[in-house]
Formats: sequence, C-alpha cells, structure tokens
Amino acid sequence: MNNMKRIPFEHLHNCRDLGGYACTGGMIGWHKLYRGEVPSGLTETEWEKMKEMGVRTVIDLRSLMEQRAEAYEVPEGIERICYPLQQYELQVNAEKKLSEEELIQLAKASFGESLSAGYVKMIEDAPERIVCLLRTIADRLPEGAVFFHCTAGKDRTGVLSAMIYLLCGVSSMDIVADYQVSEAYQKRNPLYDKIPEELRSYMATPPETMEGFLAGAVQRNYTGLLMKNGLEADTIEKLKQHLIIPL
Repeated sequence: MNNMKRIPFEHLHNCRDLGGYACTGGMIGWHKLYRGEVPSGLTETEWEKMKEMGVRTVIDLRSLMEQRAEAYEVPEGIERICYPLQQYELQVNAEKKLSEEELIQLAKASFGESLSAGYVKMIEDAPERIVCLLRTIADRLPEGAVFFHCTAGKDRTGVLSAMIYLLCGVSSMDIVADYQVSEAYQKRNPLYDKIPEELRSYMATPPETMEGFLAGAVQRNYTGLLMKNGLEADTIEKLKQHLIIPL
C-alpha cells in the first residue's frame, strides 16, 4: 500500500495516517495509526478500503449522546471500541440529529469559551481516560492498525494524537502542523457550510491553539500527570515499539 498522509475517501474528509514524522529514534511508521472524523457515512466499499489499510480496531472518542445521535456499525473483521474522552452528557432526543441549539450546547460543554481551555480540560480533568486510551492502542496495535475518531476529527482526536506524538518524541513544529490541516480538510465536507455561525470559531485549527497546549504539556508535565494516573513505562515502550521505525 502507498504511503499517504491524507487518505482519500468520498465520505471521510479528514482521515489521516499518523505516520511519516521524524521522532526520537527514527520516524513514526506508516499504516499503524489513523485519525479522522466520525465514519458514519462510509459505504461498504469504503469499509473494505479501511480493511485494506490494515485497520482492525476503531476507537470512538465521542460522548454517548453523540454516539446515539449519529450511530454506525463496523463490518466483520473490525472491532469498534466506544470510549468517551470527556465526561459530559446532554439530555437530547436520541432518535434524531442534534439541533443547532444542542450543537452549541455541546461545544460549550466540551470546550468552554475556547478550544485552548477545552484541550487543557481534557487532560487535567480526566487524565485516566487518556491513560486508558493509550493502553488500549498499545494493546491493539499488534493485531493491526487502529483508527480513532471523534465527531470532526480535530479536537479530541487532535489531543490524543498530540500526546502520542509527544511520547514518541515528535517535534512540536510537526505536531502543530499536523493539527492545523484539519480545518482545511474539513472545509471539503459538504456539512461544513451548514455549521451555525456561533460554532465557526470551534471549527478553526489556528497554530497558537496547539502551541499553547504543547507549552502547557511541558510546563505542567503532562507525561508525569499521566504516569501518576496509571500510565506505565511498559505501555509507553509498547507504543514506541509498534509505532517507531528506526532510520
């Protein structure tokens, strides 16, 4: 299979391979980890393409409410793990799509008044959730590639990607660059133009947002925080073993 950063799908606009970046001891290997938005619109043919990419595990980072509002099934041969990265829930009608008002409520419940504050909140309010996800990914990688997603494929997915990259020694410059492109790719999504004006700021991926998060990761020692909350050195080593290709 060819090495491609963004994987072209008709119904998935922000699917990307985490491979290709230089890191401590080599580079992040291709076809190991993928990130993206919710794959609810994938056709049977597109799911077969996922299998051809080596994907054997899909991790859904969305809240239970989001999972009910936009449900999907994975085909035989792929296992889906649902593990909400955040701890909020809103009371909504599970039988229909979220309304504009509910979407705004969701964004504010998730991130408060800014994405930067929301990213910090993800780590500092529930570090044990990040630990569980890292452990799950490390355990699943020997079975095949892992695809993890949230709703838009930029925030929860971006924070988890950033922590994996940090643990593997990817440079801050590359982490910021990887974060920035989500906005450009999501603008290809026909649903982007239907986003309420009040939510447009939440769809942006300015470099300073991720730069601020990474600066906080160093200042507040997020690696140490995760280790205090159950992240074992063995898990970090397993991630590196499966993700890093020596050069």
